[in-house]
Amino acid sequence: MIADREAIRDYFGDGFNENALPNRRNPEEIPKDDLKDALDQAGRNSKTRGYHEIVDGTRIIERLDPVVVRSKCASCRRLFDVICDHLGVQRLP
Repeated sequence: MIADREAIRDYFGDGFNENALPNRRNPEEIPKDDLKDALDQAGRNSKTRGYHEIVDGTRIIERLDPVVVRSKCASCRRLFDVICDHLGVQRLP
């Protein structure tokens, strides 16, 4: 999820503090609890008043750009590659 900051920024809107998010080259290395805490802090002054995993997480996932996420997360790219190979379809860009 953290790989597509534009989707997160779009979801939270005004008051979102992107500087509260961890800035790592490989987003897959961010521990889940650290990510949840960072999202809560980043969204604290937005319309959602923080991050609530069940509600906000699913809504953010709906906004994610799969091309962006695959480009930044190797295991996501591998997952999509395996699925495409299993289905016999061309791998995604």
